[in-house]
Amino acid sequence: MTASKMEEKLRKLDVPVIAGVDKDEILFDLRTVAEDEFSFIVEGLKQIQN
Repeated sequence: MTASKMEEKLRKLDVPVIAGVDKDEILFDLRTVAEDEFSFIVEGLKQIQN
């Protein structure tokens, strides 16, 4: 799956996960994520792999 497609799927989740794309790599700005929100990223990544 391309990084752009991954970013699109993450954005469309019930709890959207916002990421960026650069040189076909997905990027998360962890400075904007609270510690208790990391699980949303992990769960989102699991969901889009199915």
